[in-house]
Amino acid sequence: MLAHAKGGVTVHLSDDGAGTLMRYEAKAEVGGRLAQLGGRLIDSAAKKLADEFFDKFAAVAGEKAGAAAVASA
Repeated sequence: MLAHAKGGVTVHLSDDGAGTLMRYEAKAEVGGRLAQLGGRLIDSAAKKLADEFFDKFAAVAGEKAGAAAVASA
């Protein structure tokens, strides 16, 4: 095998008073020639993309929760 790559994200949700707290951990694993050439770069890019995704997710979820609270009031 010349190279391999795999990744994933683990998401933990917990009650936080009136809201929900979301924690996540992103992991990227590369091996073979791919790791020799850019393993650190791939790992940091994967974490950056996960951060951007969950920041946007939290913003959109917060907007919808705020709209639902206003609509119910």
